[in-house]
Amino acid sequence: MIALILTISTLIAVGLYVSGAYSVQSISSCFCSHFYETEEKITTYSFGDTGKLLVKNNNGSITISAHQHNTIILKEIKKGDKKDLPFIKTEVIPEPDSLSIKTLYDKKNINAAVSYELIVPVSTILQDIQTSNGKIAVEGVTSSVNAKTSNGKIYLTKVTGIIQAETSNGSIEIKNCTRIAKLKTSNGVITLQSEQMGSSPRGTVITTSNGTIIFICDDFDEHNHFKLFTSNGAISLTLPEKPSNYQSSDQLAGGRVSFTCGKASFVTETNVGSITINERSR
Repeated sequence: MIALILTISTLIAVGLYVSGAYSVQSISSCFCSHFYETEEKITTYSFGDTGKLLVKNNNGSITISAHQHNTIILKEIKKGDKKDLPFIKTEVIPEPDSLSIKTLYDKKNINAAVSYELIVPVSTILQDIQTSNGKIAVEGVTSSVNAKTSNGKIYLTKVTGIIQAETSNGSIEIKNCTRIAKLKTSNGVITLQSEQMGSSPRGTVITTSNGTIIFICDDFDEHNHFKLFTSNGAISLTLPEKPSNYQSSDQLAGGRVSFTCGKASFVTETNVGSITINERSR
């Protein structure tokens, strides 16, 4: 596996501007008498069209998009106190059928962090994508996605593989993704909006606490079972047709509703909050 490396560093202080030959936009910042720096590094790896990607970060975001080439383009973006940037290392382990990326810190309590932006082959399996104190965003892949963060948002769009996504103290937003296995958060809203939804081998489970679930779908093209649960929040569903086999049980301040809608069956439950079902206007 061959890596092509391009390193770009930019540094600005009050009244000082330094730019490299690559015309990268610099970021101006001065805090507590320290210089702040943004350092970018771009690396391209040869990669099979059905390989597995594993990314483990800390205190930074992960953004992944897809292209039609058998390469992975990794962009590392380090930001923080210039004296702390050298203590952040990115460990990359290439294998014949996988690529593993991990953030390593040579020193504790540093004032710097790294974010990753990746462009991957469209059929790459995102086997384990993890970070903390940062968001995860994925767009356009056709294989499965397993994403987990804390204190950060998860945003997935135009993913056709099976999705598992989990965060805490953050929201989850899903747009035009067809196969959902699990969405879970605490202290956050879950929004799922798709023109068409298919099946997942064990159904779809969507769970949050202290948050609302918003579910919008235009069509169910395969049989699937959905379970939606929240505590201290409402559940709102907008469906392609009027539900049938409707059964409900009221609780002290919430309720449980089960029904079918075309090829899909639902169980929805909230401890404190309302359950609203609307028919999609055409």
